[in-house]
Order: sequence, then C-alpha cells, then structure tokens
Amino acid sequence: MSPKLLKKLGLIIGIFVGVIIILFLFASCSKGGSSSKIKNIRTDMVQYAYKYYQKEENKDDLPQDDGSSISISLKKLIEAGYMSEPSEAYHDESIKCSGEVIIENNNGSYLYTPVIECKSDNKDNTVETVFFKDKIIEDQLVETSVGLYAVGNTYVERGEVLNNYVKIDDDLFRILKINEDGTIRLMRVKGVNSTRWDDRYNIENKKNYGINEFIYNDINSRLNERLEELYEKQTNKFKSYVTTQSLCIGKRSLADTTNDGSTECSKTVKTQLGAIAIYEYLQASLDKECVSPDSSSCLNYNWLSDQELSGWTVTADADTNYQAYMLNQYIRLENCKSTGSLHYTFNISSNVLYKSGTGTKEDPYLIKYFPVGDEYTKAKKDDKKNKNSDF
Repeated sequence: MSPKLLKKLGLIIGIFVGVIIILFLFASCSKGGSSSKIKNIRTDMVQYAYKYYQKEENKDDLPQDDGSSISISLKKLIEAGYMSEPSEAYHDESIKCSGEVIIENNNGSYLYTPVIECKSDNKDNTVETVFFKDKIIEDQLVETSVGLYAVGNTYVERGEVLNNYVKIDDDLFRILKINEDGTIRLMRVKGVNSTRWDDRYNIENKKNYGINEFIYNDINSRLNERLEELYEKQTNKFKSYVTTQSLCIGKRSLADTTNDGSTECSKTVKTQLGAIAIYEYLQASLDKECVSPDSSSCLNYNWLSDQELSGWTVTADADTNYQAYMLNQYIRLENCKSTGSLHYTFNISSNVLYKSGTGTKEDPYLIKYFPVGDEYTKAKKDDKKNKNSDF
C-alpha cells in the first residue's frame, strides 16, 4: 500500500476513533447527568415557591407574623405548572419524590427550606433531607464524657467540647445547645470589644456605676443597645436564620445554686441577639462541684471557660443594683460601667439544613442557604463564592 493511501487510512481511522470517544463521553454524561443535577431539585423548588408567592394573588398567603410559617408541596408546584415531574426532568422513570418548601418569617426576613426525599433505582438519583439539629444529635449525643447531653427537653454541650463550631459566612460560632423547640443556640467566637453593661448615673450610689436592669421602663441598658445595633447590621441571610428568642434576664445572687434556668428565666424579653446566662455556664461544666457562680470547680471540664470566650453575661446581680456577671474563664461580678467583650448569642431556626463539616474549628459545620430573587440571581453568577448554596 502506498504511503499516500496509508496516510488517508490513518486519518479515517483517527476520525472514527475520535467520533467513538465523543459518543462515549456524551453517553457517560447523559447517564450521569441526572446524578449531577438531581440535588438541584431543592434549589428549583425554592425558586418556584418564591415565584409562586410573588404573584399578586398569592402574596397575602405568606406568613405575616414573626415566627409563623407555611409550606407549599412539591405536588402543588408541579400541578401549578412551575415544575415537571422529577422522573421526567431527570430522565429516570424510577425516581419517586415527595416534599415541600417551608417558608418561615423570622422578624420580617424569610427563610426558605426545601424538605424533600427522592428514591430511585439509581442510587446517584436519591436525595434526602438532613436537618442540622438532627446531625448535631447524631454526631455528638453522649451519656458520659464530653459531648451533647440530654438535659430535660433540651440538649446541652458539656465538657471540653471541641466539635461544636459552626461557620456562617466568614464568622465562627459555637453551639451552646438545642432548645426544646428544636432551635439551635449559638455563641459568636469573636468578641465585640469595649462593651459596657451600663454606664448611667446610679442615684443610690451617686456615681456613674450604671443600673443593672437589662431593660428599665422600656429603656435599654447599654448592653441591649449594642445588641440591637449588632442585629441591625447583619445581612438578610443571617437574619433569615435567626428566630426571636425569649432571652432569660432574671437576676441572681452568688449564693444561688440553681442551674436549671429557673432563676434567670423567671424574667424574659423577646429579642434576637443576647448573651449567655449564668446557668448556661454552670450546665456546661461536668464537674459535680460546680454548684454556684463563684465555684472554682466550674472551670473544670467546661468549654465555656475558654479564655477566648471571656465577656459579659446577660445576668445581673440580685444583691446590688449596679453589678452584673462577667465571664473570664470563671464568673465574677463587675460594676456595670466596666468595659468588656461581648460574645453575642442567638437561636437559629429548627428548619435549617446540614450541608457539611464535622464541627471542629478546622472543619466547622456548614448549613445550607437557599437565596431567592435578586440574591439568587447574583449568587448563581458567582456560585464559587457562595459556599453555603446548593449550586
């Protein structure tokens, strides 16, 4: 065979092999396409739920009261023509999905949570919902040693815990507990410096020692003023997570040995951000001798005795009108006018979903976030930076 014919034959064979490779890759992509996109059904559900309630005739159905919620089912979104059946959309007749989008009003910011379960003969096309509160319990629940303890109807982080870190945006927080209603109580790791509990003129002492009332005749303490300022500066994303809490602001004396919250929670106020109460510090210690705020034993086996968490508590002294408790590894009383750090606390919705992470400082828990509207459009354009999305 001539060199010319050999060259042509080689070219034909090369083209043939190239076509085969392209077809193989196309087939592989087609086969795996649904597995790479099936989880996007959650994002799709949220966007279509948002569009559904943006319609003039549906707007009034959105939850109007703080803490209230509604849901719209996947079935309804399909019947309304917003979505196709998952088996059609992802080209897998064996897919069976059921679910809903929960829309929760948190002080005027809406949290959209897609709750869905998809089963398929193809394991890659299965989707399940993991609530963050359930993940924490699964990872950390213990009966002895360090970890998450069932305390009444709550779950409390106790001992020298190292895996209770959560990252939201670029901020680190630590899990204090899971409340009775399933909301998760977090504490910011980085403190807000130069905070005073209060610095007003105290008529009984005739000095600017401050008044140790968190709210007095509808007037905020300096501490509460700072907390409200900090909340107003938060992003809509952050605010959508945060539920309104009943912050325990009851006063207690050094001699008080209760650690169940009965003293501090005898008086509460509705708010978004707060600070830890004394009983939370006591509960965090595994030392049986930790019985009162001034017990040195409370330093032992207690993650809240970490120096990086030093700062004001929300609890004031019941025996004076000008002192409040500050945490500095141990608990001590300080004049309210003193400056200290503030590691604010807050509760996030029981509806937030787990994304990834093991809870360590190096690998903190991440929770899912599903932006809507203009925020979604922006996030979609730059999904690499939106690490808490499902894109």
